[in-house]
Amino acid sequence: SLPLSLCVCIGRLRLPDCGVSEIPEAERSPSPEPVYDQAGARVNSREVRRREALEAKRLELIESLKPRAAQKCWRKLIVPIDKYPGYNFFGAIIGPRGNAQKRMERESGCKIVIRGRGAIKEGCGRHDGKPLGPEDDEPMHVLIEGPDEESVEKGQELVTQVLNPYSESAIAQKERQMRELAIINGTLKEEDLAANAANWSNAAAKGALWRAPPPPVS
Repeated sequence: SLPLSLCVCIGRLRLPDCGVSEIPEAERSPSPEPVYDQAGARVNSREVRRREALEAKRLELIESLKPRAAQKCWRKLIVPIDKYPGYNFFGAIIGPRGNAQKRMERESGCKIVIRGRGAIKEGCGRHDGKPLGPEDDEPMHVLIEGPDEESVEKGQELVTQVLNPYSESAIAQKERQMRELAIINGTLKEEDLAANAANWSNAAAKGALWRAPPPPVS
């Protein structure tokens, strides 16, 4: 095993001759022409070469025993602003007080963030505190980062639904957001609480997040 190999390597390094005497004569490599330093000490003796080889092996074993950082998976989804001009994708993805974003992150196990032009207000910095990078000057997009492909695919599925404003799931999410916002602002009336979901969906489809002409004709 690697830990045992490391112990053996360190043990040999502690020996006066680094274990050269343990090597049978017939198995020893030929000695090169002697090389000496300015003090007259030989710098390429069998013991010196043995120590250098063991040191290199020790470092290699230590590196192998270090825990490896897990490789994360990710997706980049372009926000279709040109296709749906006037639609507030940022608000749809984030939701009131970040609730929509948090829900998608919770359900997928991924980190979901919006990057690119329009994702950061002028004069403000990034929410993660990092300096602006080249990706912040790209077209607006959603980055999905997760521990494995399954999680990222789930996150992509949730975000893709929001990026299609006319899908049933997007309209249903708008409905939830309208109710959440009304509750947060204290403007939800008793008749709203009693209203059926169809009315809320119709209202959501009309506008809280939507300020654009009818959908394009395919």
